[in-house]
Amino acid sequence: VQTCALPICWLADRFGRRAVMLWCVTGFSVSTLLCGTATTLEALVAYRIAQGALGAPITPLSQAIILNAFPRHQHALATAVWGMGVVVGPIIGPTLGGFMAEAYNWRWVFFMILPVCIVSVLGIWIFITESQSDRNNRLDWTGFLALAVAIGSLQLMLDRGERLDWFNSLEIIVEASLAAIGFYIFVVHSFTSSDPFLRPQLLLDRNFALGLVFGPTEILLVLAVLVLIFGASKIPMLARGLGAGIRNFKGELGKPADPDVEADPKE
Repeated sequence: VQTCALPICWLADRFGRRAVMLWCVTGFSVSTLLCGTATTLEALVAYRIAQGALGAPITPLSQAIILNAFPRHQHALATAVWGMGVVVGPIIGPTLGGFMAEAYNWRWVFFMILPVCIVSVLGIWIFITESQSDRNNRLDWTGFLALAVAIGSLQLMLDRGERLDWFNSLEIIVEASLAAIGFYIFVVHSFTSSDPFLRPQLLLDRNFALGLVFGPTEILLVLAVLVLIFGASKIPMLARGLGAGIRNFKGELGKPADPDVEADPKE
């Protein structure tokens, strides 16, 4: 689903940022409503896929609209306020969703988002102006499909590898092979094509290069904190097990080597 956000720049240039944003938010709203009304697990999974596919372009496209709406000297302030919304949303959402599911039922996890969706659609329709579109802009399908296959295969491999015993599973081998082939085709095509999907010259931009380094590093640190928190919750259990092991070990030291020989009480 994350690969749906890759061609967002091409879609915005070809059809206009306002139109793409309006269609994405509207589609996200409709799929959210359908998730809440789903009656089977298969339907819920299908609606969730549509919700993720239509919601993936919203974050990068909204940042582009914010930077285009403010002058350059206010970009830091605008990005900071925008970043607060991106960070606070995932914090409030699960908390409020858990309360709604406990108080009513799981369907309200989706229904509670609908008022925000309606306000968002109206806000886009009223306040966002249409950007200039370029109907002649073409998408590099070779680079896009190669990168999409590579990212999708890599994520499936990492998600399912532990359950399938990694490279002892044929599925994991196939996914790893597709990821390697996809990345190879993408890199070679990017350096040899006259109009690639991702221009290698972007790596010469200091801010872009630093973002590629610090972005994944930040995610790894967040995941590491979660692992440490989960591990800390197991410390009391481990301490009890360690204490029981020490007591058993000390008890074994007091026993004679030969079970038929009794220990001398004077000793």
